Parts: sequence; C-alpha cells; structure tokens
Amino acid sequence: IFTCLPHDVLQYVTDWVSTFESRVQLHLTCTKMHALDWRSTAPLTIPLVMDNACLGDVGACAVAQALMRMGQSGPERLHLCNNGITDVGAENIAAALVSSPVRLKRLYLESNHVGDAGAYALSAILVSDHPTLQEVDLRNNQLSDICKVELRSPPERTMLVDWSLPSPAYMQEVHSDINSKMRCILFSWMIELCKKDGRWFDEHKSFQAFSIVDQFLSSFAVDRKRLQLVGVAALFIAARQGCKEDWRKEQQLREYFAYITDHAYSTEQVFAMVCEMRDALDHAVYQPTTFNFAIRYLTLTGWTPVAISLVEYILYLAALDYPCLKYNPQVTAAASVLIAHSTIDMSSRPLRDCKTIVHKCLPVTAQQDLEACLIDLHSLQSREYELLMTQGTPELNSLQYIYASTAEHKVAYQQPIVVRWAIPVKKEGVKERHEENDTTHLESHSITCNVDESPLKVNSGTAVRTKAASANALVGRVSDEN
Repeated sequence: IFTCLPHDVLQYVTDWVSTFESRVQLHLTCTKMHALDWRSTAPLTIPLVMDNACLGDVGACAVAQALMRMGQSGPERLHLCNNGITDVGAENIAAALVSSPVRLKRLYLESNHVGDAGAYALSAILVSDHPTLQEVDLRNNQLSDICKVELRSPPERTMLVDWSLPSPAYMQEVHSDINSKMRCILFSWMIELCKKDGRWFDEHKSFQAFSIVDQFLSSFAVDRKRLQLVGVAALFIAARQGCKEDWRKEQQLREYFAYITDHAYSTEQVFAMVCEMRDALDHAVYQPTTFNFAIRYLTLTGWTPVAISLVEYILYLAALDYPCLKYNPQVTAAASVLIAHSTIDMSSRPLRDCKTIVHKCLPVTAQQDLEACLIDLHSLQSREYELLMTQGTPELNSLQYIYASTAEHKVAYQQPIVVRWAIPVKKEGVKERHEENDTTHLESHSITCNVDESPLKVNSGTAVRTKAASANALVGRVSDEN
C-alpha cells in the first residue's frame, strides 16, 4: 500500500506517528519509505536514552519542540550523546528550556559537534538560575580552549566541558619516591576518613578526591613526605566543590585536616597545597568519576539499596587498585553495575535488558574494554572475598570491615559471579552510526521514558548510615547536587 502513495503523503503519515521508534519501524518497511525523514517533527513521547541515534540537528530540534509541548510531564534526564548535534541543535534545546516549564535536570550531550555558541547558550541557562536544570555534559565536543576556561557553573550546578584522564603509567613516568602501594595506603586512609565523618564527605566527594589526586600526580612529582598532604588537599577541594565561598567553613575544614593528621601539616600548609593544586588543575578538577557514571547507569537499569552498596564496594576496590586506572571511568562504572545486577536479584529489569542499556550508553571504544574490566573487577572482588572467608573477621575500619557491616547490607560477603560481555563486532564496510540513513540503532535500543524519573540519592558519609528501601526516599546524585 505504501508504494502507491506519493512521497509527500508518506512523509505526512510518518510525521503523525507518535514516537521515534514507531517511525523507524515504518521507515524500514520498504525501499520507498527509506527516503522519508523520521526526525522532522516532534514526537509525542521522548525516549529517555537516545545516544548514538543519528538525530543530527533535525532530530535535536524535534526533541526541543517535544520538550516544550510536554512541559512538566517531560523527562528529568535526557541522553543525546554521539548524535552529530551542532550549535543549531544545542541552541534550540536551550531555547526550549528557557521558554517552557520543563522539568529536565540533566542533559547529556557528550561526543557531539557542539561549538562555543551552543555551549554558551546552555551555560547561560545554568547561570540564570533555571528552576530544574542542574547538569550539562558537553565533554568531547568542539569547544575552544577559551570557551572551556570561561564556562563556569554556579555553586551546586555542573557544566562538564572537558575530559582529562590521569595517565595509567604516571607512577613509572613521573615519580621516583612513591609507588602504587603508597597510593593504595593513601586512598584507604581517605576512605576511612570519609566514612567516619559525614559532615564534609559522601561517596561523590570521595571519588572526586581520588580523581583529583590521580590527575595531580600524573603531572607533578611528589615525595612521600608530601603525599598525604596531596590527599588532604584533594579532600578539601572535593568537600568545597559546589559550595558557596565561606571563609569560616573553609577555615574549619583546614583546622579539621590539621587535627586529623595529628598536626603533621599546619592549616597554612593545607591551604597552600589546595591553592597549588587548584591552580595546576584549573577546570580539570571538575571531572565526572566512576561513581557519577555508576549512578547514571543504576538510574537507567534499576537498583536496590543492596545493589548501591555492592556497586560502591566494587568501585572502591577498583580505586585502590592502581592498574584499574587504564580503564575509562565509564567502563569501570558499567562493569560494576553489571556485576551488581548479576549478583543481586532485582526484578525491575532482567540482566539482558541491563546489558542493552549499557551498550547504548557506552561509546564504542569504551565497550571494547568492558570484557577485560569485568574480569579484573571479578578478580579483585574474589581476592577480597577469599581473604574475608579465611580471616573470618575483617580488620577494623578496613574497606572489608565497612562493607561487611549490616549498614552496608554485608555486600562484602556476596560471592563473586563471573559476568561476560559480548562485544559487538563491526563488520568491514559497515557505515558509521552518524550517517543519515542509519536508523536501526534507535529501533533496537531505545527506551521509552515510562518509569518514575525521581533521581537517586545515596545518603552516606558515616560508617553507620541508613539507606531507604523505596525510590521515594532517595534523591538522585550524579554530581554534587540538591
């Protein structure tokens, strides 16, 4: 029947189909339908994840129109990574956020072609105190160095404009007086400190401090006497990130660190090292961590309090293990989430669906490392499990001790399970996903936003804490928000 209709009539019919997914299915029915554009008009509902969907600026403008029409019924998170979106699409989305009462909190535009104009348009929304928008991810776009320096988000809001990963070989390339074992001891002390004092720290800030330490040590040689001072300064920077300037609280924090280190460092030394590291790293301090990505993936795949604790435990094991630096934070986070879904019975979504979601969110280059990362994390978890079974009682205040407690659902006692990841092999001659006619990815992996969009929060910081058993008791934390 479709072959008998004129092209303009077919396009009109396509535009009336309510969702992108249904349009793609219609697009693939016959050869004549291939010439139609399934992205030209706004859909009635927006898929929560549209990464790698070949939207381009046409699709981004359609999404912007849909956001304006949906208003408060729209999604709280929107994944539009790797879609070939330029300034045109970014500016249209920014205009939609300004002109309508949308409830969007997080916008992920990583690995597109957005330039300075689109970045400034989105940054202006954060600076203007938008009622809901809290995070915009513009990593791996076409921003100039000047734009990256000028873009600064206000407290409690995040504009990610760069991607600066520490060198996985910095111990051999930069340092002669410290080694990976000393780094592990430092991170263990930082974990113990963060778990004991919830006034200043939570999981997000712990992993942010790890990232700051690794980034600084990747470029600057430090002797062993100053290594703990670097850790202290990183914790200070992480604790104050997203907070308004308050010299009284900063002075209290400096005094706290001087006390906790038994006055090995004075408040002046702590402050001097904080200034040195801030100047050296600049905006590279504000990087998403493995914990940020893990919360993103848990929000998409489903979660329970036990799963959150297990993911945290695995991520801490990876942070203590220097060789795991070779993995992109997205890969480590995805592996930890897949392990948690394989280990813990979560009826919200089967493991196969979780793998599909992870496959859609991860860049192709990151997927190639996921199998190896799953094996390495399984080895780390198995080593700690066997040690715990042999010792019986974990060492006081150790990572095992913390995650063998009832407060953390005794996840350290969870028997490790091997998880396999089938890496899709790209056949020779297959066109790139950015090409105009490649629509099968959206059809295969789209996920309609039909679940509770209330974000996820892990209330933590002290050794004994309460994790609510329902979604309504948890508030989302992808970066230091709310």
